[in-house]
Parts: sequence; structure tokens; C-alpha cells
Amino acid sequence: MEQSAAEQQVHQQERLLDVLAQVSDPRSRHGRRYPIQALLGIAVAAVLGGAQSLRELAEYAGELTQEQLAALGVPLRPWEARRQAPREAALRKLLHRLDADAVDARICRWVAAWLPAGDRSAVAVDGKTLRGSKLPAGKGVHLLAALVHGQRTVVAQRRVPGKTNEIPGFQPLLDGVDLTGRVVTADAMHTQRDHAEYLVDQRQAGYLLVVKDNQPGLVDAISRLKPAAFSPCAHHR
Repeated sequence: MEQSAAEQQVHQQERLLDVLAQVSDPRSRHGRRYPIQALLGIAVAAVLGGAQSLRELAEYAGELTQEQLAALGVPLRPWEARRQAPREAALRKLLHRLDADAVDARICRWVAAWLPAGDRSAVAVDGKTLRGSKLPAGKGVHLLAALVHGQRTVVAQRRVPGKTNEIPGFQPLLDGVDLTGRVVTADAMHTQRDHAEYLVDQRQAGYLLVVKDNQPGLVDAISRLKPAAFSPCAHHR
């Protein structure tokens, strides 16, 4: 029996653990007990299960069965009778040294590969501060993400440095996203000439950007346009 296109896509798709195995390991080669994909796989599963701290990641790992540990790639050493779940120190040692943007990029590419072939849904660019992520300087971790409207799928994500805002991260965020023929939506912060030119001239995409009164010159220019300059949808609300 022939496989459907969706079944073929699933069959050919890399496993997430295989993708995580490709992440650059910042740990010293000496004394590595757990493969990087095993620790990251546990972290991903724990976060999906609601874990919000390193302690909770370790507690989640400690509750996994031997079969689950094996499936996640935790090795069984020859002199041990059981697979040993990683403790908090092992998870901390890796996670505190990782290049988070590089991990995000790999996972987002993997997620994007699952989107239906030919999907041209609009892409939303938006930033959010992570709840409970307050840093010593007083600010929380702020992420800028690109989400495919129709699929509600994040296909790119970057951390916004504390000393800047979302604007410099707009183009780097979208550089790895397939935008040809798509419309990109964003809030008023990204209503920038450089952003619009980047989308149209470099990425062959359209855009829908918000204009507010804090850009009086642009508001005035738009107000002087004739109705024919706008999309027909504006006249049929």
C-alpha cells in the first residue's frame, strides 16, 4: 500500500534526539557521563511536562522508568545494573554553558520541517518576556519569536540582549525562515523602513505592520493617501 505524503514526511523526518545530538557540546570531553542528546531530551520532555526549574528537571528525570531513560539515550554502563537518571548538577553543568540561540535554531528548523508542504500562512513576529525569568539586573529574559499563523508553530526564536530592544533582532530572526510569498505581521515597534525593504526586496515577502500616533509623520502621510491606494479589503469591512 502506498504511503500518503504526510506518512512519507513522518518516515523521512529526523527524530528530535538526532537533532539534539548535533548541538555543539560545551562540556569538556573528560568525564562526560551522559550524551548531550539525552540531557537535552530530558530537559525538553520535562519542560513540556510543566517543569520550571533545574530542580524540577532533575525530579522529572528521577521519575522516568528504565525504558524511558533508554529511549532518551541514557546509557547503561557495563558495571551498573540500572540506568542512572541525571542529577541536577549534570543538567546544570550543560544547560548553563549552552548556546541557547543555537539550540533554538536547530529545534525550530526541525519543527518547521513538519509544516505541511506548500503552506504559505502568514508569519507573526512578536516578543515576550518569560514569566519567572527575572535576572540579577532586574529584567526578565525577553525572546523575539516568529510564529506561523495557520499552524501556531514557532519557527524561529532569539533572545533579545538586555541592553537593546527587538528592532536589531528582526532581520536575524527571519533570516532562516522561508518567507517567499508569505505575509509577515508585527506590532508598531517594527514599523521601520529597513524592515519593510528587507521583507520586500530581499525576502520576496509582504508585510502588515501597525502604525500608531507616536509616528506622526507616517500617520499624516497615510492619511493623505487616496482610498484607491489601499487594499480592496479596507472598503468592504
